[in-house]
Amino acid sequence: MKQPAAPPTADADTEKPPILGHWRNIYAVVLLLHLLLIISFYLVTRIYS
Repeated sequence: MKQPAAPPTADADTEKPPILGHWRNIYAVVLLLHLLLIISFYLVTRIYS
């Protein structure tokens, strides 16, 4: 039988992401990409309608 997994440590909550240094920077990039997609879909719709 398997042994239960160890409970997560406090360090797991404070780990830095592997890129961009802070989670807030990753969220900002995701938000920016989302906005760029929305704008590009809008422009394509306006151009081809």
